[in-house]
Amino acid sequence: MNEKLKKIAVSLEDTIEFSRTPQDVYDELITLSKKQSDYFEIIGGENIIKLTFLIYSYKKTQSFELAEEILNDLVFLYYIFSEGINHREICEVCSGDGQIECNTCDGTGETPCDTCDETGEVTCDTCDGSGVDPDNEEESCWDCNGSGNFTCPSCNGYTMDTCRECDGSRLEPCSECDEVGDIETDDWDYEMEIIASWNKKLNQESVEFENSLVPIMSTEKYNQQNNYIVIKYFGDNNYLEFKKGFESNHVYCFGHDDNPKLKITKNGMVVDNVPFKNLSYFSY
Repeated sequence: MNEKLKKIAVSLEDTIEFSRTPQDVYDELITLSKKQSDYFEIIGGENIIKLTFLIYSYKKTQSFELAEEILNDLVFLYYIFSEGINHREICEVCSGDGQIECNTCDGTGETPCDTCDETGEVTCDTCDGSGVDPDNEEESCWDCNGSGNFTCPSCNGYTMDTCRECDGSRLEPCSECDEVGDIETDDWDYEMEIIASWNKKLNQESVEFENSLVPIMSTEKYNQQNNYIVIKYFGDNNYLEFKKGFESNHVYCFGHDDNPKLKITKNGMVVDNVPFKNLSYFSY
């Protein structure tokens, strides 16, 4: 074991507050690396993994023997799993609003007044528009005062009426997404984790069944396992149409590596050459 790394581990012992598990130590180291990125970039990603176990071992036993045992059995595994929740895409028709421009009024909120045929006036029923009193031709119509018409009661003379379809809102429900704003697809949302495992049984089964539709175990059982740390998590906006036989709430292995390319940046751990192409074993 590198003696220099052991000295760094001892020097960082008091800095690492939480060390109940190797995951606690790793998470604190990553947090620290973001604050002191220049220093930890020099140390490198591979040595961050080693430091995790050296610090854990030293804080737990005041020696490095436990770390050496762990590192001897360490395998990096690439896992994928899904809760079976269908991915939803933003509706392209309404851009996610759940409503679209009213087709009846073209988004104006108004339609031509049917009552007055857009004239703003209606004919006086008493005199049929003549303006003359029907009972006395020498007198003006008593109802319309001789004008022969009235201001349209529907549009108040404006010639346009409130759209009956959208009630003036200028919008109507989007039928494409049923007003929800997004559309369910056949894809499932999924998550991925890269773990460093010293669980011999887990390592053996993962390598044996990698890139196959044989699950390693249920996600419930996986979360109860010991002897591994999650070094990278991918959980944002991942979705695929999985092949028949891919079960929800089960963990599948899409690769393993004994010595992956790791590096530390100001944003944390970066894992190069993740075998994302192997996801094709599980999806169309």
